[in-house]
Amino acid sequence: MAPISTKIDDEVLNIGGRQITLRRQTVSGVWRPAGFVYQRPRAILVSDATGEQLIPIPDVTRQLQLTFLGLAALFSLLTALSGPFSRKTN
Repeated sequence: MAPISTKIDDEVLNIGGRQITLRRQTVSGVWRPAGFVYQRPRAILVSDATGEQLIPIPDVTRQLQLTFLGLAALFSLLTALSGPFSRKTN
């Protein structure tokens, strides 16, 4: 099995009087002869004189997967329930 590592990276930007930190999760794996690196933004942390505010970034891919999974489950349920009732008797 290939080793997969996960870590949280912070990238800090100073814009005007605000410090903006992009928090992202890096998932990397090493397979021979190649590897992959996937970075997913998790949240933005904005710091200024008034305090800090954490703004989460939604994971659209995960939401889309859950939507399709829910639709597939609903379709399976409706197909299973309508099967016995749709048979014609002679």
